[in-house]
Amino acid sequence: MNLLHVYSSPHDGGGTVFVAGICDALVKRGHAVHLACRGQARVLHRLRQAKVQTHALPLRNGIDVRSILQLARLARDNDVGLVTAFSGRDYPLAFIVSRWANTACVFWRQYYRLSRNPLTRMMFRRADMVVSVSDKLSSAMRDILHVRPSHSVTVPNWIEPCDPPTPARIASAKSRFALDKPRNIALIGNIYEGKGQREFVEIALKLLEKRQDLCFLIAGVTEQNKQSRYLQDIRARIDGVGRSKDFRFIDWQSDLSEVFAVTYIAAVPSHNEAFGRVAAESMAAGVPVVASDTGGLREIVRDGDTGLLAKPGDIAGWAETIERLLDDTDLYSRVSRQGGRYARRVFRRDTVVTQIEVAYRTALRNRR
Repeated sequence: MNLLHVYSSPHDGGGTVFVAGICDALVKRGHAVHLACRGQARVLHRLRQAKVQTHALPLRNGIDVRSILQLARLARDNDVGLVTAFSGRDYPLAFIVSRWANTACVFWRQYYRLSRNPLTRMMFRRADMVVSVSDKLSSAMRDILHVRPSHSVTVPNWIEPCDPPTPARIASAKSRFALDKPRNIALIGNIYEGKGQREFVEIALKLLEKRQDLCFLIAGVTEQNKQSRYLQDIRARIDGVGRSKDFRFIDWQSDLSEVFAVTYIAAVPSHNEAFGRVAAESMAAGVPVVASDTGGLREIVRDGDTGLLAKPGDIAGWAETIERLLDDTDLYSRVSRQGGRYARRVFRRDTVVTQIEVAYRTALRNRR
């Protein structure tokens, strides 16, 4: 297949990792992949070693005429059969170009925020395939945006399981993050309201009323969010009760192996998640997960089997669930074992890439 992927984000993060990974994986399967992105985008850094053909375009907004003309020319000159967009601001670009160049159009959907405006509805109804990262999100595409079932498919994110930590790596991570408690509970992810860092702090404070063996890690600090009001309020809450010694704020890590090496339990208290990549990655690393009983997390974490679920926002319930896992060694071992097996089997790179190829070929058939 000849593919054109459009990705305008200049930043690093989970989305950028995802797009770079898809481009690289499809090239290795023998497909021709063109990636249109901004000139200094971080995705270029992640693709330095990949044989992906990259093209720097302005991509200022969804109706950037200059970018549309360049993309259409790119598609025609390279006999592109399919144009793909990964985020809302790029959907209009990909849709218009696909119609001008007579190619199939694919939208990836990884988030719940759904615009209900008529233009968005029209694009989703006419797209040749909408790929969602969970069954819950696929259902929302059909129910809210009226995507046809034949034009909708679920393809989860894949993960790259890290190797089991060695004693040397554990010691290095403890030193690097200045950890001195027997057990560490981590929340890993972008820092904003929807990820539940505020609730995580309250859960931690509840647990610290009875326990002194815990340290709480908040991983995901970046130059963009470190000065945000949200993060400043969280820090102020911790400092205000004199508990700063029980928390560690960790910068964004492109490689989470050291964080997983020192994490006893991974908490995912998100308000809603279309998928829950960190939950899957934690499970694959053998770290038991306690996650919010919502959205796509329910599809990853089977309560009492591959992890534990807790009601979003229920601070006392969350604290009780985490304490149950801390105190029950049999439960801890079972969840760690079962969660690891499940994540490494279902979210394997090769398995997911094959599903992507099937989705793209179906889009090409739908276009005909």
